[in-house]
Amino acid sequence: MKMTIEDYAHVRDACKAVRDAQPTITPELYEQKGIGEDPRKRFRWDLLHASQFDVCSLYHYLNDTHIDTAMRRIVSSLYR
Repeated sequence: MKMTIEDYAHVRDACKAVRDAQPTITPELYEQKGIGEDPRKRFRWDLLHASQFDVCSLYHYLNDTHIDTAMRRIVSSLYR
């Protein structure tokens, strides 16, 4: 994973706040409702957007693939 440990922690904390505020919205819900072509990927990016984390700083050294890799780990740890 190319995201720095510090950025990862900030993104994770922002996503955790969203999870805590909206516990009924889960990756499984996206799959059940068939949201998007790839519901789990759509969930990851919707979660990142809902977190209101300023991704501009990430795009200085990452691309979407790198960010999605970090989001996979974050979602995996938050939604067990």
